[in-house]
Amino acid sequence: MSLQEVKIACLQHDHTMPLFDGTVKIEGVDAAFDTAKIPSDIFEKMICERAFDVAEMGLTYYPSSYSRL
Repeated sequence: MSLQEVKIACLQHDHTMPLFDGTVKIEGVDAAFDTAKIPSDIFEKMICERAFDVAEMGLTYYPSSYSRL
């Protein structure tokens, strides 16, 4: 069975590092992780470029960005 390729973006924190370093795997997924220095960089790439399949999103950033589209 082939793994589903998924692009994921989030900040590197204590609770996400096991995903980034491969300690924790996502079953059935070949995950490629991306990060940024500040969260809004991830949010902007997700909203404007749809650069990721999955990304963290700020609760206030999304509606304010969506209204400007």
